[in-house]
Amino acid sequence: MSYPRPLALLGEGLAPLLSVLARLPLERLEFTPVVVPLGTIPTTLSALNSLGFLGALIDPSLSGKIFPALERLSPAAKTCGAVDTLSLLGGEYQGGYALEEALRTSLENRGFRLYGAKLMVLGSGPEAVAAVQLARAGAARLVVAADTLPQAEAMARTLPATGGDSSHKLTRYAITLGDERLESLVERVDLVVQAGATLPPRLWQPYHTSLDLFENEGGRFLSRVGGQVLPFADVHAERLRLQLETVSGVRVALETVQAALGGN
Repeated sequence: MSYPRPLALLGEGLAPLLSVLARLPLERLEFTPVVVPLGTIPTTLSALNSLGFLGALIDPSLSGKIFPALERLSPAAKTCGAVDTLSLLGGEYQGGYALEEALRTSLENRGFRLYGAKLMVLGSGPEAVAAVQLARAGAARLVVAADTLPQAEAMARTLPATGGDSSHKLTRYAITLGDERLESLVERVDLVVQAGATLPPRLWQPYHTSLDLFENEGGRFLSRVGGQVLPFADVHAERLRLQLETVSGVRVALETVQAALGGN
């Protein structure tokens, strides 16, 4: 008879997830969630391994501390410079980052065609880098706008010259949020991902589709002019689904995760 293994929720900020996970079929997933405060990182990771923890979900506020301590990282975690999961591989924990895939899948589920899209990413940090990776699906144009030009240029460089699709070359721009070209460039994009920054209200157009990763005010202004605002709840649910699949190896239906989150 097999017994459920503990799954760490690393950081007190993930305590609300206990009630969400309790609504999932944990007997099939074969884990028991446990909130674990983060102590000294090497000591915490060693203790989790010694105590047989299946893996961990990581509080976003702790990612910057845990990421440098990990020797094994998934490609997405390396690119974005952040981790939101730990999964056991060969007796060692590997850091993963599910946001990149969650963004792409959520847009596709909503019927947004990324191939040929004209994408603008506003902000900086791991969330913005994850959004930039959407261009790998064949976007025709990418505008990255950050607080500083070096930030924007660094994010744009996380993509190959073709943007990930060898059939065409990606046209890209790296600018600051205060650049005078922002107004003309935003007129020529159709998808705007807000990753900690937004547009002045007057720049939103009816043909824009917006996804706000921090649920700020931009969506409200876009709705007023008739544009499409994609719900971040889709991304949140898909990200959690991917995280659980990464650590447990069991695929949970997106609808099941959405129902669990909806009851929170």
